[in-house]
Amino acid sequence: MILNSQVDASAIDTTVLDWVLSKRPEVAARIRVIETIGPSPIPPWVISTRLPREVRLALRRTLLNMHEDVEGRSILTDGRIMRFMAAHDDDYDPIRRMAAVATTVSLV
Repeated sequence: MILNSQVDASAIDTTVLDWVLSKRPEVAARIRVIETIGPSPIPPWVISTRLPREVRLALRRTLLNMHEDVEGRSILTDGRIMRFMAAHDDDYDPIRRMAAVATTVSLV
């Protein structure tokens, strides 16, 4: 939307921006980074509990081990990801701290 002049500013995940710039380096000349926050964890991958437990566990194993497979590593590399790791609740404390700061900041 920025490139099409539909908005003047937007937030974007750095990983996504890096990926876009790796595919379309000419975009760098058309944007300016105003501020960077973080680091912060990526959003978690979740799966419905309606799926059978065996399917959920198989998908989890596939994601957590795909860096050990040639095809899996290729997919991860294309997405600029080294590997997936199991997440823990405290991994998201940086986002909680950012949210707490955001509630105290006034834009006026």
